[in-house]
Amino acid sequence: MAVAARTVGMGAAAAYFVVSLAPVYWLRSSALSSLLLPLSLRYFPDFAAVLALAGGLVATARVVPPAQRVRRVRPALAAERFAAPLAVAVTVGFVVSGSVSTVRFAHIWHANPTATYLANLRAGARVYAGTTVLDDEVDGRIMSKLAYPDNRLSAVLDRVRPRPDFEEYAPEPILVDPSGRFLPGRVTRVRSVQPGPIAGCGFRVDEYRPTVLSYEGRLNFWDWVVQLNYLASGAGRISITQDGIGQTVTVPVQRGPHTLYVRVAGAGYGLRAQAITPGLIVCVSGGPVGLLVPR
Repeated sequence: MAVAARTVGMGAAAAYFVVSLAPVYWLRSSALSSLLLPLSLRYFPDFAAVLALAGGLVATARVVPPAQRVRRVRPALAAERFAAPLAVAVTVGFVVSGSVSTVRFAHIWHANPTATYLANLRAGARVYAGTTVLDDEVDGRIMSKLAYPDNRLSAVLDRVRPRPDFEEYAPEPILVDPSGRFLPGRVTRVRSVQPGPIAGCGFRVDEYRPTVLSYEGRLNFWDWVVQLNYLASGAGRISITQDGIGQTVTVPVQRGPHTLYVRVAGAGYGLRAQAITPGLIVCVSGGPVGLLVPR
């Protein structure tokens, strides 16, 4: 019976881990993400309770020899004499290690920058209320990238009023620094949209077919920001996506020359742009493609 109980306990724990891991691994892994993403410990906190129950079942199960089962007499064995002291030692060691880790974590948590970050974020949200701001990610010390999309500014400030309008585009490059302050920014030049083949226009974007706004080289997959310098024949909307892989972003344009900062995640050798508004013609000239950093 003891052997069967131990086998069932460990088998159930192993089966529970595999069954709980399978859907997480299936839904959270892809060709564009690390294999470590579905193995994040935040997905398996309940397994500690299951493992503790299985461990208790294995630890308390005892092997009774067949002869003793018939006579119902069980003399004290050497292993049984050491069982109680061993259990006490293991328990004391667990309590001490848990207490030490708790004290150390409390010290680290006391220095957590979240309170200051959120205070600055709320103050800046009031100052920039009604302004269109790129929906950036909060600092990685405040919330991990694995929490996407809950780590976006729009999600963190969802119930704060007043606040900026968070979009995938903005007329000004405003960002939030690691301390939670809203600051003017600029786009670094990892790649650039080339000047274009049409004199006085650059790249012509219209409704008839997509136009590739080429870079000088391939851009690897990331969450990039594009400084889009354009001249539009009127007000309307155009769609933009990386020509290799990425999500399509729809942005508004205004008549005349303007600059728009657009977040276009993906990879490729250029941007694929097309007018959505009938009759709209947009000329796009060169501009940097990179990361948004403080000015």
